[in-house]
Amino acid sequence: MLRTRLLQTTKRTYSKFSFTSNEPQRHVFEQEKLTPEQNRAAIPTKPTFDSIPRRHLEIINPEDVSDLVTELTQDDVLVTVLSKQKYLYGDKNHIVYDKQGARSVQLPFANVGLSWVNLFNKQVGKLDELKDEQTIYSSLPKSIVKKLDNVDTSDIKKVFEITNAKENSQMKVGGKLTPMELLNCITIERLTLYLLDKPINLSDLITYVDETSNYCTTKELTIILSKMFDALANSDKTAESNFVKFIIKCIDTQFESIKPLASSQLDQLVHILAKAGHIPQALTILRQLVESKKCPSEQTLNEILAHFKDSNQTDIIQQLGFLKSVFFATKLTGNKFELLLRSVQDIHDLNKLLVLAQSYPDIIEQYQTNLLSTLLAVNKQYPDHERRLQLTQFIRNLKNKGVKLNGKFIEVSKHEYVNLGDNINGNNL
Repeated sequence: MLRTRLLQTTKRTYSKFSFTSNEPQRHVFEQEKLTPEQNRAAIPTKPTFDSIPRRHLEIINPEDVSDLVTELTQDDVLVTVLSKQKYLYGDKNHIVYDKQGARSVQLPFANVGLSWVNLFNKQVGKLDELKDEQTIYSSLPKSIVKKLDNVDTSDIKKVFEITNAKENSQMKVGGKLTPMELLNCITIERLTLYLLDKPINLSDLITYVDETSNYCTTKELTIILSKMFDALANSDKTAESNFVKFIIKCIDTQFESIKPLASSQLDQLVHILAKAGHIPQALTILRQLVESKKCPSEQTLNEILAHFKDSNQTDIIQQLGFLKSVFFATKLTGNKFELLLRSVQDIHDLNKLLVLAQSYPDIIEQYQTNLLSTLLAVNKQYPDHERRLQLTQFIRNLKNKGVKLNGKFIEVSKHEYVNLGDNINGNNL
């Protein structure tokens, strides 16, 4: 039986929607009666807080500070945070050099000061001695050696042309050779390594590789440079000069190829470049050596320092700041001490230099008059009573270190005491 459902439709009524504006009935607030210009004029001016002391101070990044002699202590932090204006050592006139130039350091809170000092003191890191690392070069495939043994190597450029080494390297760098094709392919790297084991004109080989180095990968260049460097031991000055040009080009364009070289090779590269007068490039490699926690040899360091003998104080601090660990890790010699003394800017730096040199009383005694001259030069900015105190403390410090004061030191000190109106301390010398 079928059942049917009857749907009953209900008639619905809808209200009419009016499009007539109800503006006359809308309430208008007082501020809405004003024009836009009047509304803007009613906005009060922004208050100024210039008269309120700032609680935020810009703190110099301690890792960016260039310095040669300073290792801070907790006493330095205590003096800093207890001083009125929170300057380092409590001295507003003490400046440090960072990327923005010479600036004062403010450490407003003890916890900030301790953290700052800990980061700053990490500039004095532990360095390892250089080791004679022997580079192991991979042997060339026998098939390639067999091909090259039949080639006349007297004309370097012709050898590269006959073997198509340049074209093959170009295709290799461009990714146009399959791994199978690379097995028996003669490239610039392989041909160079082969030739370096033969009695050839090394100068010509270096020149050619220099001209075509852009067809070599970074790893290939590292291997080539390493083996070339070993071959320089028995070469003439022309080959060494060409090698220096090649190295400078690599520093400027492909520095990543130099970084993996053995630390002993990097050290000798610095020496060669410095001896040739290429100081910026020598410093670049020396920085890489120090950042890899290796200490340069005394011979290399002396060659570098010799070029800063006549440099001004700012250049010494900013360009040699990365050698701070080296000065703390190596034996303090006369030429090092002279350079460090020239980096001293004020009494605080001088005191830190004496701390650094405390294990070398013979050096301090030898340069006592230089130290005194530096003290008298840097403390002119202080009032007389502070200068008298600094001079007295300085002399007492030297005596406590067992330094025997010479006649010139005593004469200059007495004269300074007289100028400062202190005859008592002058007569007690």
